[in-house]
Amino acid sequence: MLRILRSRKTLIILVGVIALGLVIPFLANFIAADNAGTPVTGESARPAPPVAAIGQPPQDITYADLGQSCQTGECFRVVGVTAPADTDAAGALKDVHEHLGGQGFQQLAAIQDNGEFTVTGGGVVVQSGAQSPNPEAVATLVIAWAQPGGRS
Repeated sequence: MLRILRSRKTLIILVGVIALGLVIPFLANFIAADNAGTPVTGESARPAPPVAAIGQPPQDITYADLGQSCQTGECFRVVGVTAPADTDAAGALKDVHEHLGGQGFQQLAAIQDNGEFTVTGGGVVVQSGAQSPNPEAVATLVIAWAQPGGRS
């Protein structure tokens, strides 16, 4: 056996096999990384679900589309909830929650004391907030796709 390893031809073949064993995986990973493409950014991400994805608002409540925002490859839509002057954020969110429940949305988290909730249905997730960036709205809804990248 030692005699075979002392052969110049066997030594060259052995070194060639080891070198190929090191180079081929490196090249394979390099090619795979090059073919992976660029990560999804706000400009190339699927647009956020439209306000229509949550249906019509309950009686005496209106939805105002405040636009979409994209972060880390996912887009979401911010919706202002406007209610009559005598209705506070918790009351408006309670009405919206009950209305969405009547449309088949399922609750994902316990309802907070201030009326905030998280529900899912129709391929979207809806999360509420008792504050709004819009001074005319008493609360906010954030709508996003239920699966990353909009695959529902």
